[in-house]
Amino acid sequence: MKIFVSSLFLLFSLSLLNQEVVFHHPIQEDEEIASPFGPRTHLNSGEQRFHSGIDYLVPVGTKIFASTEGIIKFVGIKDFYGNMIIIEHPNSYQTYYCNLSKPLEGLSSGQKVKASELIGYSGKSGKAITAGFHFEIRKDGNPIDPAKYLKE
Repeated sequence: MKIFVSSLFLLFSLSLLNQEVVFHHPIQEDEEIASPFGPRTHLNSGEQRFHSGIDYLVPVGTKIFASTEGIIKFVGIKDFYGNMIIIEHPNSYQTYYCNLSKPLEGLSSGQKVKASELIGYSGKSGKAITAGFHFEIRKDGNPIDPAKYLKE
């Protein structure tokens, strides 16, 4: 009996590891992509640099929603990302919500969020050149192209 229960627990744990993570658009209004994922010429320096996410051109104060369920890892200010939120998801995925004017009041590390739950508002914090919002999806800490993962 003990071996059977342990085997069931192992199968359940492995099924959690292999579950598909579905990402939804973090903005539920019309938006324009100002800068896609990948190499780009930096607007300030003119240098070719790798862009680790998608920049959306939206007015300050646009509602930002969790792309999928997860646990808040970080809420605060980081370098050029400005006001930001990092959410951890199953299968070693993370989403970054950056250049916010402010996170939703009361949001904190360790808090669970649901898919499409309001988490903050777009802004122009950090090194943002214009009002908008920077969004990243990471797998095992490495940036991946959000456009390939976002569900329409």
